[in-house]
Amino acid sequence: MRVAIIGGGKMGEAILGRILSAGGELAASAVVEVDPARQHYLRARYSLPVVITPAEALAQADLVLLAVKPQDAPLLYPQLRGRLGAQQVLVSILAGGTDRGAAGGARATPRSCGRCRTRPR
Repeated sequence: MRVAIIGGGKMGEAILGRILSAGGELAASAVVEVDPARQHYLRARYSLPVVITPAEALAQADLVLLAVKPQDAPLLYPQLRGRLGAQQVLVSILAGGTDRGAAGGARATPRSCGRCRTRPR
C-alpha cells in the first residue's frame, strides 16, 4: 500500500517513521509540507521527496493521511476536492475534526473514497 502523508509535523513524522521502520511503501512524493524548515528536515532525515501541494502525492497514493493542524484544514480541502479516487482511503487525525468534516471538506463520500478518522492520544 502506497501512503501519502499530508502534514509533516510531529504527528505526521511519527507515523512516517513507523511506516518506514515497518518496511511500508510510500508514494513517490510521500510527504506534503508547507513549512520550508520542516521540508528541509524531512528531506535530510528520511531522504524522501517533500512537496508543497498534495496533487502529486494524491495521484500515487492508496492511503492518504491528513495530519495537519485543524486551522490549516480549510486551506487544504480545496486542494483535495476531486482528487480522491474510489480506491483511495482517506484517514484523518485532525484534532477536533470528524470523518464527515474531512470527507465533506474534500468533497469525498463513502462512494468516492474510503474514509476513516482516528483520534490520537
